[in-house]
Amino acid sequence: MGNAPEHERLIAPFLHCPEDPMLSRMALIVLDEWGFFEKYRGSILQLLRGVDWDYDSDVRIIALTRAGKYIASKKDCTLLLSLIETAESDELDEVVRRAALDGLALAAGGTVEEWPPVVQRFDLSSPWQAGALRRARQRLSREC
Repeated sequence: MGNAPEHERLIAPFLHCPEDPMLSRMALIVLDEWGFFEKYRGSILQLLRGVDWDYDSDVRIIALTRAGKYIASKKDCTLLLSLIETAESDELDEVVRRAALDGLALAAGGTVEEWPPVVQRFDLSSPWQAGALRRARQRLSREC
């Protein structure tokens, strides 16, 4: 982590930065890379579920994928269920739903190379997308 503990206090306040969502996005990435996901899990869960000041969902998208990466090695029923619900929600933008599916694929140990191109139409009946959801639901039944 290098100087991460020393600089954490400088970065953490930007995790919720309504004035500039891109600063929140960067703070989330940095804190996760430095190994602080668990410490800020509550805040990240809030960002994953969406906040009104994240107009373009930039912060939410990063929170979704980083949550998937986190639960790849940890049991967290709340994060897992939030990812599933986001992926399945017809009320949300396809980009957000795709980010939730990407998070679920990461949670299952998937790699970027296995993913279909982002330009592929969002379709929960496609083999990759249906498979990601099926594996996530199986894990939810098994662990929660």
